[in-house]
Amino acid sequence: MRSSFVSLIAIAGLVAHVRGDSFVINTPSDAVECEALVITWSGGVAPYRLSIRAGSHPVPIDTENVSGTSFVWTVTEPAGDELSLEVTDSAGSVAQSSFFTVQAGSDDSCIPQ
Repeated sequence: MRSSFVSLIAIAGLVAHVRGDSFVINTPSDAVECEALVITWSGGVAPYRLSIRAGSHPVPIDTENVSGTSFVWTVTEPAGDELSLEVTDSAGSVAQSSFFTVQAGSDDSCIPQ
């Protein structure tokens, strides 16, 4: 009886650990064209891969094997574009942001013409 109780406690602890480690990416509120944007997330298993989308089109960015839970990106999309973020961890779990809009900046020289 005691070993069954100990096994039950161990299983409950494992389930609590797995359920408590949620994987989320934060939706930025301060994306400004040609300025640095700090993208952050929590949970998941490193390394990570970050994807940025402008509408249905991917934004070219090299983010393979990110080991931490943040990435700094210079916003290369023009003001008014709606973007979304997606981060995939090494276990294949995916976290997605809500859409957010790029704001106008004082410099748009980084925007491809």
